[in-house]
Amino acid sequence: MFWKRLSLALVLAVLLCQLSPVPSLATSGVSSQRGEGDGPGHAGSIDATLQTTQAGTYRYFFPVMAWSAPLAGTSWEKLDVTGGGAQTGIAVHPTNPDIVYMASDNGGLFKTENGGDSWFSTSSNLGAYRLGFVTLDPLNPDVVYVTASTDYRYGISGGATGEIYRSLNGGLSWEFVSDAMGFRSSVPNQVAIAIPYGPTQPGRFDGDMDNLSDVIIVGAWAGPADPPVGGIWRSRDEGRTFAHLALQNENITVLRAFAGDALVLFAATYDGHVYRSEDLGERWVNISGDMPLRNVSDLAIHPVDKDTIYATCRLCQADEPAVWKTTDGGRSWYAASTGLDSREVGSFPRILMDRSDPDILYLTTYKGSVSKSGVYKSTDGGDSWHQMPARLVLPDGRPYYWYQFEGDLTIGQAADGRLFAGGGGGWRYPDGDATDGREVWEPATVGIGNIRVNAIEVDPSDPTVLYQGIADFGPYKSVDRGRSFHRILGNGWPVTVDNYVWDGPYYSNYERCWLPCSQTCNGSGRVVVGGTTDFAVSRQEPNIIYSSFGSGPSDSEWGGINKSTDGGKTWQPVGFQLVQGFELNPETCVPYGFRHLAIDPANGEVVFAAMEIPSAGTGRLYRTADGGKTWSEIYSTSTYITGLEVSTVDPHLVVFTTRSDVYQSERGGEIGSWQVITPPGATMIRAVGLSPHRTQVYVIGTNDQGIYYTADGGDSWSNNRLEDLFEQRLYQGSDQYLPAEIATAINPRAYLLNNISAIVFDPIIPDVFYIAGTQHTRASFGVARITNAGRNWERLTLEGLAHRNVFDLAIDSSGAFLYAGTFDGTCALRLKEP
Repeated sequence: MFWKRLSLALVLAVLLCQLSPVPSLATSGVSSQRGEGDGPGHAGSIDATLQTTQAGTYRYFFPVMAWSAPLAGTSWEKLDVTGGGAQTGIAVHPTNPDIVYMASDNGGLFKTENGGDSWFSTSSNLGAYRLGFVTLDPLNPDVVYVTASTDYRYGISGGATGEIYRSLNGGLSWEFVSDAMGFRSSVPNQVAIAIPYGPTQPGRFDGDMDNLSDVIIVGAWAGPADPPVGGIWRSRDEGRTFAHLALQNENITVLRAFAGDALVLFAATYDGHVYRSEDLGERWVNISGDMPLRNVSDLAIHPVDKDTIYATCRLCQADEPAVWKTTDGGRSWYAASTGLDSREVGSFPRILMDRSDPDILYLTTYKGSVSKSGVYKSTDGGDSWHQMPARLVLPDGRPYYWYQFEGDLTIGQAADGRLFAGGGGGWRYPDGDATDGREVWEPATVGIGNIRVNAIEVDPSDPTVLYQGIADFGPYKSVDRGRSFHRILGNGWPVTVDNYVWDGPYYSNYERCWLPCSQTCNGSGRVVVGGTTDFAVSRQEPNIIYSSFGSGPSDSEWGGINKSTDGGKTWQPVGFQLVQGFELNPETCVPYGFRHLAIDPANGEVVFAAMEIPSAGTGRLYRTADGGKTWSEIYSTSTYITGLEVSTVDPHLVVFTTRSDVYQSERGGEIGSWQVITPPGATMIRAVGLSPHRTQVYVIGTNDQGIYYTADGGDSWSNNRLEDLFEQRLYQGSDQYLPAEIATAINPRAYLLNNISAIVFDPIIPDVFYIAGTQHTRASFGVARITNAGRNWERLTLEGLAHRNVFDLAIDSSGAFLYAGTFDGTCALRLKEP
């Protein structure tokens, strides 16, 4: 592959000459076809050199003519985070036990080079962040494959279009491979890729001897697509083209290669069938026999005896054995589940056979009770299982994020026998503490993000104090500019320390209903997904904080507002009263979810709160003038409220946005004082920002239409569609594009929303504000600085901002630090010396 071995000197010479613009990745790349052909399957061009510094930080070095210097700060710094969410895949280096890759459902791909002591993002230019399976090329462990379900067109491939991406350099940069097949978007994900390899014939599937496997076999999800996109696919040309071989209407949940013969493959389907192929996937034989599992989640095959196979259940039926075994190639199966309880565990997603002894097996859990979840081990070929011990404390003494060893666990084993698992972060076994005489699983999550940061708020009177709101838990606080965060649940937040049982005075009605409503209220121990969505901090008394709660990223069926008067040590609910309180969800007897808060800068007793009602798709705007004792509804909207601000220059000025309109009140939000000031033609409005320098300067962010700017309170608007920013130009007005190594590596046929999701004004420099974006499961442009009345933009550095989908921006009162809340945690960029 001559082009893969181009000298760096030649590449830089071409760049410096600038003979032609760098091709846009949105129009370059290799598309997959229904058929098999010859030639390479690589995309993109090399336009910058990449170097690795300590802890895996990637630094990009560009020719001076091709990249303007960042405004300030050399890179974004990822603040303290210990990880969360679901980990969907794991790949362990075949010879270096310290190198492990972990895929996540929203946070991208993470890598450790020190055995799990710390992790860093390897998403780089990887645009699709809803990842599934991850595997390494057996010819070259620096070649990494991931699957992604990108959800940009619903109704295709089981709700998402499946895509495959590849890195040739251990995750430093990525290229698009294929979108021909389907992948399931929900977890546990499929075991989807098998790369055949014969240790005695290492070059058997490498015809051009470039150390990259020619043959890639994929198990896909059918879903409702027409023509079908499920079943078995195969490429013989390094992924350039794929042929749809067999089982085309099947939803493949697992595809495994047999270590004893590179031609032999095994597959299992969602509806409980097990198949074997002995010709690289051309023909398949159903070997399900009398195995009764309705849904098969994984297979384990003996390394030398292809007739010995284990199958596990994805959706376990109560009292049904969870693991089944055959020793005669599927002619007969028998239960191998003693010690496993399918009544208390909903799924056993992954089974792993020990490298050193095939009679030793490991089994993971999903949707299990607290006491029954984790990893199970068998030392007798599945005849009996026992639960492995685990501790829920990080090595540095902090409590584990979820307080449960659970969560879509995936598992892998290193060359030295160490085990690594994913679920709510990373896990490892043994724990490495040889002094206590006891080996247990321990969380190893430092650096794994995969938490959606909904809100970042800086204390207006103390720039070292930060509040962080994440989608899965209560509020966090830092007193050292984010170097460390600690939970501030107090006694009033809606979850206890185990995060699964409703508690506190606000939600005690889950055990006794305060209103006549459905039986939903009578259940205790209800599992609810949700977390902190926004903060409002008093400028007069910074220990007074309001925080809002919403259940999940959308469709908040339950929520509320909590107030602290001691800086977050304790919380009390507000607005629950039946008179002069919030509207309650009749199914749960608690308020619907909230997304936005705003506080009067001159009077901390005046707070505005935006509620969303999913059943109707509408919004409610509430106001309190007595610190939350009573609330009044001041506006009802026909769509969700997407932004809410009170002017710091004129506290009587309140502006909020919905998906379709912009509303303004110049009388503190009084009923009847609202005016519609929507820019002509503006649609899908996502965010709003008010200038702290001039009363009538507002900015709104949209999907696809860029930003709208007004300097006269909405009487007139100017529109900057930011096309060249969204097109990934090097700088405003440039005819060149971002180098492929940091440009968003996307499917060239994907439709992307050019979203502006967050806006924040510089508190010191007039006419300067910052914008950020999200593109759902794609990477956004990152963060940009806007000047000249919204007409000019300058991209901030991408270094350190591995996950570019930003949900919130905040800046401290001195304008020294800019904070971005992402799916990889919170990142900070120093704009100037504080």
